[in-house]
Amino acid sequence: MTRGLDDALIRQVAVRVVLAIIATVAFTSYRRAVQRSKGFVAACVAGMLLVTQPHVVYYSSRLIPNAYALVASTFAAGCYRRGGRTWALIGGAVMAGVAVSMRCDLVLVGVPYAAWCWLGAPRVPIALGAVVGAVAAAASVAASVA
Repeated sequence: MTRGLDDALIRQVAVRVVLAIIATVAFTSYRRAVQRSKGFVAACVAGMLLVTQPHVVYYSSRLIPNAYALVASTFAAGCYRRGGRTWALIGGAVMAGVAVSMRCDLVLVGVPYAAWCWLGAPRVPIALGAVVGAVAAAASVAASVA
């Protein structure tokens, strides 16, 4: 009986370590994107803000929707910070997909962010961004229902 418990514990720790590694990759990607667009000091500040928030450390090792949403939305923000139309569309699609499938409250962050992306620093035409977001949202709904 203890062998099964040990195996379950090992699997749980392994999955949490993998999630922590994925979160680290997403945060590092975001920090590098900030460094490319705003410089080293801004990247250091962004990195310090990311790692000193208690929720980031907590969610980075928990198997709950918040953890996946945090990692995906950080990746999406990094995609936008990289610059260019393709990265902005990838970031928007990821954010829309996560908002629909995992965390609908991401809309509270995503809508103002999308408005800033398309109105304040236009890289993607609004119609194209809306289509990509709608397709990502539809794909998320289809995947969650299937």
